[in-house]
Parts: sequence; C-alpha cells; structure tokens
Amino acid sequence: MEFHYLLFSHDGDFVEVKDVNYQEPNILVINDSFLKQLKNKKNRQDYDYIGYFLVEEDNNDLSGIVRHLKVDSRGKGPLKAVYTDHISDMVRELYGDFVEIISRFIGLRKVIASFNELIVENNILNSYDFWLENIIIDVDFDQQDLIAQRVTKFVNLYLIRIYEGLFRKNIDLLKKYESQITYKILETGIMQKIL
Repeated sequence: MEFHYLLFSHDGDFVEVKDVNYQEPNILVINDSFLKQLKNKKNRQDYDYIGYFLVEEDNNDLSGIVRHLKVDSRGKGPLKAVYTDHISDMVRELYGDFVEIISRFIGLRKVIASFNELIVENNILNSYDFWLENIIIDVDFDQQDLIAQRVTKFVNLYLIRIYEGLFRKNIDLLKKYESQITYKILETGIMQKIL
C-alpha cells in the first residue's frame, strides 16, 4: 500500500509532498521543500491549504480524504498544520493487524464496498456465507481460511461500530463516505508507527 499527499494553495498551485508525519492525531508535520515549488510567495504565512490524502492498496483501489489544513506555525522549518475531518476518529477503532492482511490480500475498500452492498440487500444472515466465498475467491486456496477469519472479524466490528453505532444504520451516508472511512482506517497503521 502506498500513501500520496497532494496540497493545493488558494491560488490553485499544487504539489505532491512525500515527507508527512503526524505530531498528534490532528496535527501534520510536513518536512518537504514544497514551499519553493508553489508560485505565490506573498503573504505565505496567511495561507491555508487543501490536502488530498490518498492511499493506493495492493489491488490498485484508491481511497482518500480531503482535508482543510490550517497552518499552525510556519518558519524556516517544517510546516505544521491542524486539520479536522468530517468523519469521526471512531472509525480508527476498527484498525488491527487483520486490516493490513485484508488490504494486502483482497483490498479493504473492496471489502467495505461489497459489504455495504450486502447490507443494502438486507439479507446478511442468509447471504453472508455466499458473500464471504465470493470476496475471498481470488486468494490462494491455502490462505482462504485465514483471510476469511480476518474478513469476518472486520465486518463484525464494522457492522456494530460503524453501521449501527456511528452511522445509526444510515446506509446511504455510509456508502457516501466509504472512501474516507477506508482511508482513515488504513492511515491508522502509519499513525501508530509514528505516534
């Protein structure tokens, strides 16, 4: 899986930055030389940025989130920016080692989107086994049981904490934000390594 970070200025100038760290869950530290690449040099301390944060999973699925970055401090050192997401940080509670495994073998976005469709069908109990077989069909046979267990663990947590808890069974809203939810869950893995 690979993370990409694009920053846009108010003037429409943009740059992809590589060196992004998390000082706290809602503060980014960008140690990139992107300031030299943006065209407008006037009143730069007054600038905020719009950031497009993307993750590309091993199956080439893209998920992302748009963040409005409020510049906290700007000197000659790294850029520090505060952001607030529209999606609650409670989705990060779904992160565990099983998320990395699902992402590598199937794709977390694929599992979330497919499971959301299963919820829409309103027949989870009768269709779950068939759905699970279809979602792991491309996994090597000797790995299928292990991956099926991880998927089951994840979707149980997803069903209870996200669909029923956070989104209060509003499947339309859940489907609307599946890209952002996927991104934040996957981002949790890199945040835990840094924080």
